[in-house]
Formats: sequence, structure tokens, C-alpha cells
Amino acid sequence: MPDLADEASLLTEQMLEVHVMAIRQTLQAPTVVVKNCEACGHPIGDARRKIMPAAALCVDCQFLNESLKKHYLR
Repeated sequence: MPDLADEASLLTEQMLEVHVMAIRQTLQAPTVVVKNCEACGHPIGDARRKIMPAAALCVDCQFLNESLKKHYLR
């Protein structure tokens, strides 16, 4: 008959498996490819989309966004 420690170990292992499977499914899920910048509507360059497939902003808008964040953090 398993003791409390064995049951806890088994439960922990099962929970870990569930979390690992969820992470794997998330990683295998198809990503949405944004072709136009969400801020200005201009096309996001192929090179940028190749390097950063999840990019939602073009290079110019991303630069502006980061510059504004730096400005307001001062």
C-alpha cells in the first residue's frame, strides 16, 4: 500500500506532465503572421518577419515605441 509520500510524488509527476503537454501544445500552435504594421498599416518587411515572426509593428513604429518608453521612464 503506497504511503502519503508516494501518493504526493505520483500526483506531482502527473501535474508536471500535464503542464509540459500544455506548453508543448502552445509551442506547436500556429502563430498568427501579421503582414501590416498595427500602428501605421504599412507592410512589415520580409526580413523583419523572418527574424521576428511575432512582430506586430514595422521597424519605424517599433523604434518610435521604444523611444517613447525610454523617454517616459526617465
